[in-house]
Amino acid sequence: MKLLIGFFVVLSLCARGAETPRSSVRLTSLLREACSTAWPEGRVEVEQLSTREAAPDSAAIININPRMPIGSINFELVWEDKGVAHRTTGNAIVKVFRPVAVAKKILTNGEAFSEENTSFEEREITRFTQTGFHTNWEELRGKVARGYIRPDSLIGIQNAEKPVEILQGQMVDLRHVSSQMTISARMKALENGRFGNWIRVENPTSKKVVRARVTAPGQVELR
Repeated sequence: MKLLIGFFVVLSLCARGAETPRSSVRLTSLLREACSTAWPEGRVEVEQLSTREAAPDSAAIININPRMPIGSINFELVWEDKGVAHRTTGNAIVKVFRPVAVAKKILTNGEAFSEENTSFEEREITRFTQTGFHTNWEELRGKVARGYIRPDSLIGIQNAEKPVEILQGQMVDLRHVSSQMTISARMKALENGRFGNWIRVENPTSKKVVRARVTAPGQVELR
């Protein structure tokens, strides 16, 4: 019975993986250095590193996945012992810290970002890799808040946008230029539009609806 119990204990430890003895500090440092090359402008921390088998100090880390290492990652270790090649796998948690745009106070929908309401502070960005983030003013230049943003909240890709050049219901100037002629008309915008967007506009007299591209505030063009 004791032998059977011991067998299951060993099996359980193998299934979970055991933290590498002696070399765990070195491997953590080595993995941090490898991951830092993918995040040259960030600060990288490595936690909960474990390997399936114990590895010597001479082991090298290869094949880190995902390629942009952040969050839960996997890697391989390789080394040679007495002329025999060895290989094992491991996993760890990688945290990346970067200065990102954060709201200094409440931002309302359509409010422009400025040094008065936005700052760049170091944040752990793992949970923001899907929603995105801004790392400098060039990325925020000319953009406004999309919706309500709470103080100390990260300003992501989804809550920052270019301002609207044309509002739904607004009268706009439509131009159509061809090799034969240039046509101008006053039209009613049926939807909001930003520079480069194609929106529906309506002739208020004939009620004919066409699609035109926003070229400037209050101006659209047919191609």
